[in-house]
Amino acid sequence: VTVRAYRNIGNGSMYMRQQQIQALGPLVPMMPETGKSNWLDDAIASNTNQDLVSRYNPKPNESSNANDHQWAAMLENAALKDSAPITITESQNHVVHVQTHTQAMAQSMASVQQGANPVAVIQFLEGAGPHVVAHLEALKASPTKKQEYALLSKQFAQLQATVDKLIQTTLAAMEQNSQEQSAPAEPESGGVDPTVIKAAADSQIKMQKWEQQKTINADKAKQKLAINDAMTAQKMANTQKQHALNQAMAVQKSAQAPAKPKAKS
Repeated sequence: VTVRAYRNIGNGSMYMRQQQIQALGPLVPMMPETGKSNWLDDAIASNTNQDLVSRYNPKPNESSNANDHQWAAMLENAALKDSAPITITESQNHVVHVQTHTQAMAQSMASVQQGANPVAVIQFLEGAGPHVVAHLEALKASPTKKQEYALLSKQFAQLQATVDKLIQTTLAAMEQNSQEQSAPAEPESGGVDPTVIKAAADSQIKMQKWEQQKTINADKAKQKLAINDAMTAQKMANTQKQHALNQAMAVQKSAQAPAKPKAKS
């Protein structure tokens, strides 16, 4: 029996397969998750053998259906609202999880404007944020998902800035509301304490009475001054009349007195 070796050509050539896989490298970021995993399997097989694919790229019961991962992420969102601990596993599609969690965070923030409980919203946001960061770290470690990591991490940074602002604003409003509730009950008229209103009213009444009494006293003083002036004028007039009468009587008396005889020389 004669055995003769022939050079492998086409897809049967290991070198041709390696070149084809390398040529597809720039297209890997645009592939879906299943395509990326298959490309990695082919790259491993072309450089080693097919038996080592499961060793270097194991498939831990990972579902290829993105809807399954989205459904699992939605269940995690419900658990995060109750502050339940969530574990990240290798079988999870981190891209789908990040997208699903960040969408839920954005919707939760919008619900505050529609009357949702801000405490519950903040509780969910504070739990979902670190969970998304953990998914992003898993994406960062994957060499085939650099573009997804760059895009999703940038979007999450913008979202987290809005989350931090909302939390600060909500906590400040809650603190102000708490201070207003702990203050003494305020009446409907202007928000002033009833004792303050009563004291102001009493003071106003006293001021009005004082002004009235002041006017009365001023009138009495003017009247008294006028009476005194009149009495003084009357006294002066009487004095003048008496003086004039005395002078007239003196003149009359002088005229009625007998003439004195002249002394003899």
